[in-house]
Amino acid sequence: MIITRLKARLTPEQATRLKASYALTKGPFPPGFIESFLVEGQDDPSDWRILTVWESQEAVDAMRASGQTPRGVQIFREAGVEPELKILNVANHLPQ
Repeated sequence: MIITRLKARLTPEQATRLKASYALTKGPFPPGFIESFLVEGQDDPSDWRILTVWESQEAVDAMRASGQTPRGVQIFREAGVEPELKILNVANHLPQ
């Protein structure tokens, strides 16, 4: 599994737009998409991230090669900020 992390610092007004845009997100999602989380820093309310879990690196590569702007990037841009991307390998996983 892979996790993509988009992060940016937002003003309260931008955060309101980010939350509204994220809440409107509907499928269909790209192949290999598992789930996504919109998260806010507990100790810093300007720190926002979208964490997305993918089946594999191949799924992430296919999504990125599609030529379409990833939905998470669009959501941050609609809020008026450019997010920073980080791709993380899942070393281990504890299911529910």
